[in-house]
Amino acid sequence: GSEAEGNERGDVFAALAAACSALCFAFSEHFWSQCLNAKGGLYTLNILIAAMMLWLIVRNKSMSRLYALAFVFGLGLANHHTIAGLGAVLAVYIFLTDKNSRDAAVLGKMLCLTALGCLLYLYLPLRASQGPPLNVGNTVTLDRMLTHINRSYYGSLAAYPRSAELFAKQMSAYGLSLFKQFGPVLLLSLFGFWHLAKRSWKYCVLISVIFLVYGAGLYVLLNVYPSPIFVYLMNNFSLPSFMAAALWAGFGAAKLLELPKKYSLTGFAALGLAVIIPLAANFKANDQSWNYSSEEYGMNIINTPERNSILLLSGDTEQAVMSYLKYAENVRPDLDIYDNYGWYFKRIVPEKYWADNTNEMKRQIILAQMQT
Repeated sequence: GSEAEGNERGDVFAALAAACSALCFAFSEHFWSQCLNAKGGLYTLNILIAAMMLWLIVRNKSMSRLYALAFVFGLGLANHHTIAGLGAVLAVYIFLTDKNSRDAAVLGKMLCLTALGCLLYLYLPLRASQGPPLNVGNTVTLDRMLTHINRSYYGSLAAYPRSAELFAKQMSAYGLSLFKQFGPVLLLSLFGFWHLAKRSWKYCVLISVIFLVYGAGLYVLLNVYPSPIFVYLMNNFSLPSFMAAALWAGFGAAKLLELPKKYSLTGFAALGLAVIIPLAANFKANDQSWNYSSEEYGMNIINTPERNSILLLSGDTEQAVMSYLKYAENVRPDLDIYDNYGWYFKRIVPEKYWADNTNEMKRQIILAQMQT
């Protein structure tokens, strides 16, 4: 009777709170923006894998979930290296809370399953050997494959002087980015943090560590100067931190829905606002239905050279749009196009020169951007 009805009501409220959390995150400014562009699929898939790993942690305590978690982690590593941070956090959590994970045999099986998931990397040399038009890194040798996996082309971003002033700017940039995602819904996140701390301090600590590692922690680790372009890039890596804030908002909504029936309107209002506020605040920035700038920019570039010209390109924006026009639309087949990386078209400079100087060149570019 009443107990069954209470359980059913609790299940409905839990589902509503989960939907609130998911939609709040879906309409957050940066996650939404990454859903709208091709490269963003890298980071949205990273979030899906992170969510699967968290789900496996809380779903049950069976041995199978440890093996599934290890395999999914391996798949995540084959997608983007930043999932390693979550893997480290969950490894410590499992070690402290599940004695089965301390068994050498279980640990060995988990490592093997992680390695199995990483075998997706074998697609790189197989596809590169076919000479596709877009062949980033041309990973036909072990050395090139390791260079690609290690992201050596990007150089090191943490080799710059640390200071209290830079740290303050980094934390300010992250705080502003976090507020930009959710606005006043962060108040519900704070309430959810308090509720979760009372209900399950273990899960609260786990989500808090994820929030800190992928938020302030990444800024400190990478030590980037928070110029607009680097804040945008850091937001890609900070998505798990934003997800943690959305999870807290869901817990806050769940607690409000548990209020006595005469106050139930408060819970439903908070749930609705947690979805409507980020939707309304971020819709304009992410409405790309009117945006043809990439196509127009690319057509302006490709129509400028005379017939049978040589075109030299530099920069992701130019190279990406030109590769689409050249390979997909077959616009201006008479042009001979080169780029500085050799990822989209033929390489401008000899490969040996680039390989020997790429890190120093990248460092000089970063230093220049820090001064603007």
